[in-house]
Amino acid sequence: MDADGSNLHCTGIAGYGARWSRDGTRFIFTNTGNWGASGLKGSDIFTSRIDGSDIQQLSSTAGDEWYASWSADGSRIVFSYTVDGIYAHNEIYAMNADGTGRSQLTSNTVCDDGPRWSPDGSRIAFISDLAAAEQWEVYIMNADGGNVRRVTNSPSGSTAINPAWVPGF
Repeated sequence: MDADGSNLHCTGIAGYGARWSRDGTRFIFTNTGNWGASGLKGSDIFTSRIDGSDIQQLSSTAGDEWYASWSADGSRIVFSYTVDGIYAHNEIYAMNADGTGRSQLTSNTVCDDGPRWSPDGSRIAFISDLAAAEQWEVYIMNADGGNVRRVTNSPSGSTAINPAWVPGF
């Protein structure tokens, strides 16, 4: 739809978590698979033109991929993935924009989720409970998964979710 809410258009694609490409010509999303099933849902990452045409499946695994996001230059995708359908086992992965070159960036005993590229493509923000305090915090890491640092310190009883980058910071 247009910014004012007019020209609403349904693509007819089943999925969620759509994110625009940097050039505004495509979006990336997760197909939900069998949502009613227990365990793995069969969720995979797809891209499409903004009119819903030219759908391309980028992943096809036994696990579930979630929350995909394009890098600033559109060449890489970062996402969370669970191999066994247990949400607490999500890790952060990256791959090339054509679905090749898949690599695991985190390896923890807690859920890492919601990854987002920095505007310059050098870092990734994500949420996790790495401190094992049953409290989500925002972390950043280099694009290769190194140099993980916590950037929030939420008060007891609260949590930080949905990281977003502000250009210039």
